[in-house]
Amino acid sequence: MHEQIERERLFGPRLRRDVLTVHILTSVAWIGVDLCMLVLAIMGATSSDTTTQRSAFVTLGAVADALLIPLPLLAVLTGITIALGTRWKLLGTRWKLLRHYWVAVSLPATTASAAAVLFALRPRLHQAANLARDAREPAAAVGPLQQEIIVASSFALLVLCTVTAINVSKPWGRTRCGSTGWYARRRSRKCRSVSDDPSPG
Repeated sequence: MHEQIERERLFGPRLRRDVLTVHILTSVAWIGVDLCMLVLAIMGATSSDTTTQRSAFVTLGAVADALLIPLPLLAVLTGITIALGTRWKLLGTRWKLLRHYWVAVSLPATTASAAAVLFALRPRLHQAANLARDAREPAAAVGPLQQEIIVASSFALLVLCTVTAINVSKPWGRTRCGSTGWYARRRSRKCRSVSDDPSPG
């Protein structure tokens, strides 16, 4: 059985360790970026100094360009790679995405957060930076976008921290598809169907 599992793996322990390292680094960096965005948005919204306001919002736009594309994408892709671990098979013994509840929760949550950051938050950061860049009163020019960015950054930070806690504690056990009994019953049915199939000739 161990030899069969070894043969089914897409990559060895060393490559898996490298992928896991990239996943951890990008996930932690993503949390740090969200925290920095929240701090900058609060500074831009609450500071009475127009230079500070402008600098905060323009920096948010630069962060959106430099970090908010590679970090979420790398975190999601490396997470999927680690979760799969073996050859793809949707409901078979090799489909690891369905084996544990914590993976079935954390991976969709991370993917949804990445999509929200890329398609909802990032455009708002660009808009705020463009409005504040040449405005005499940057905070007033950005207007309601300040609150939207603060709320979005806070929610993203909460989701990512929750996902991190789930990934560390790995709660809730196996899903029905991940139970040993389910694998045994499915393998038994498959073996019976093969044995009952008449040989050609």
